[in-house]
Amino acid sequence: MKISSSEIEDSDSSILNSATVFLDYKSAFTRATNLPLNILTADALKIVHISSPQSSFCVLLNEINGGCTACLALQRKLQEESISGPKTYKCFAGLVESVVPIRADGNTIAYLHTGQIFIDNPTQYQFNTLANTLPVNHALIDVERVRRAYFGTQIVPPDRYNASIEMLSAFAIYVAENFSIHIESRKYRIRLMQKAVRFIRTHCSEDLPLKKVAEELNLSNNYFSEIFKKAIGVGFTEYVAKLRIENACKLLKNPNLRIAEVAFGAGFQSLSQFNRIFRKYKGCSPKDYRSSL
Repeated sequence: MKISSSEIEDSDSSILNSATVFLDYKSAFTRATNLPLNILTADALKIVHISSPQSSFCVLLNEINGGCTACLALQRKLQEESISGPKTYKCFAGLVESVVPIRADGNTIAYLHTGQIFIDNPTQYQFNTLANTLPVNHALIDVERVRRAYFGTQIVPPDRYNASIEMLSAFAIYVAENFSIHIESRKYRIRLMQKAVRFIRTHCSEDLPLKKVAEELNLSNNYFSEIFKKAIGVGFTEYVAKLRIENACKLLKNPNLRIAEVAFGAGFQSLSQFNRIFRKYKGCSPKDYRSSL
């Protein structure tokens, strides 16, 4: 039986969605810098976590355009470029935003994303240029509202903004290191469960208590029971019972074997135990099952 990584544990993105790690850091980062912080997945560039505050100007452009072209352009850049370190972009409106890759085992697994701020004072000339790009006669456009949002956008001095990016870079390294540990731990548990399943299938016709398999893997009974159920989806006892019933059904196809021989050949310790468990999973007695073949 082959066990895939998805069968033993959540997907790789689970560590990125950690409420303990990321949400706590996001809260502290936002309080310290007054900057937003998102996680963008590396594959679909989908925002996994969205924090406040966000630029009211960017929100307004989204309402008008159905999606800020600057944000879409950033996503295209991320798709087209191989980014190995922090990168800052400036959109057509003069706002800057930055992405910090989280890299593990040579691959980018996600991006930390912040910005939507000015690092220089915006000018009226810049706004007039921007206003000329807005759709004509759009029902949602209130130029004065756009102007207030534009000039109300947070201004962060370059040195302070760069320091914020350095904070994100340090956090990205921390996440990447823990991600690698997480993956190695998961691979180890997968290998353990693959070995456990092979051992169980080889010895299921014998007396096979949980302790015997745990000892084969050099694990405590409790730990083996816990990770086995998490990996397989059912407890050890139920898994062994189903496997023995599966083998018993194959043996029942041989008309020369008595029911008792089938029971003990499949690994059951008594005929009464076999009949009871067989009826539990098959809904009929072994005799009736054989008759229906």
